[in-house]
Amino acid sequence: MNRKVVIWISVLFFIFIGVLGAEEARSDKEKDKDKSAKAQDYNNKALILIKEDRANEAIDLLENAVNLDPANKEVRKNLAVAYSWAGRQKEAIDTLKRLVKESPDYSEGHRHLVLIYNMEGRYREAIEHGEIALKLNPDDYSVEGYMAHNYFAVGDHRKAIESARRLAEHDPDNFRPYRILAMAHAVLEELKEAKEAFERSYGMDRSDKNFKETKEEARAMKAMFNEMRAEAFFMEGNRYIENAEQLKSIEAYEMSIKINPKDYRPHYNLAMIYDRMKEEVLALDSLENAAELKTGIIKQVMESKDFSFIKEKKAFQRFLKIYGDK
Repeated sequence: MNRKVVIWISVLFFIFIGVLGAEEARSDKEKDKDKSAKAQDYNNKALILIKEDRANEAIDLLENAVNLDPANKEVRKNLAVAYSWAGRQKEAIDTLKRLVKESPDYSEGHRHLVLIYNMEGRYREAIEHGEIALKLNPDDYSVEGYMAHNYFAVGDHRKAIESARRLAEHDPDNFRPYRILAMAHAVLEELKEAKEAFERSYGMDRSDKNFKETKEEARAMKAMFNEMRAEAFFMEGNRYIENAEQLKSIEAYEMSIKINPKDYRPHYNLAMIYDRMKEEVLALDSLENAAELKTGIIKQVMESKDFSFIKEKKAFQRFLKIYGDK
């Protein structure tokens, strides 16, 4: 065979192979486009189902969408949202954690972890992801709102104040950051700042030259302010109980009672703590105070798994005779 002919045949062969390869590559790209489009269609339909409270149906669509387009971060985030709406929080968290591990700069992933951890009462984990989300997107004020609450919940009152102030500056008409400011300042015994924030939470601004207040309104506001202060210390007591810091919880509950002695709850919780500490007299005294303020306490005590120590004491039987009908 002529050498030139051989060369031309070889050239034509490689051209043909190249064309085939290009066609295959184009075909693969078209297939990927089709998959992405189908995944997005599933995603859009799933979002409608979630709004209609049909999360389980949305999950089926979104799981298919993830299989079609696993690189689509929005689809994976929405799958986590659907899991959460369906009450499958562990799967929601696992999905989001994998997503932010692969894409640490994806602020929406961190943002939704904040929301779910907050609902679960896992405030420290919510703070961890909230701080990342705000570094990535400092103007995400929905996350800022959760952060103010979460900082207060873990006892970091200064950061709660900072976060709530940023939120209040962004949205001065929103009462929520002022409530957090009031409670955080109250726990820190910064009463001037607490009172000012509390009044702002009700739309009151004493710096306004047109501001007016009757004596009745002033008395009512003072009573409400004290109830808020008492509630702030009650919440502190609860936090200390969860952290097994009994002495600090006692201090917080006693402060709550000092401000608002008519609330039975800190008395009841003090009785529970003293029972754990095997302080019979203090436990019964606190339980008597709670029973004087609230009917149904005896039934609550008897149905509770707590109070195992005092339930065995003779003094408790005398207590039942006195308060058994209340």
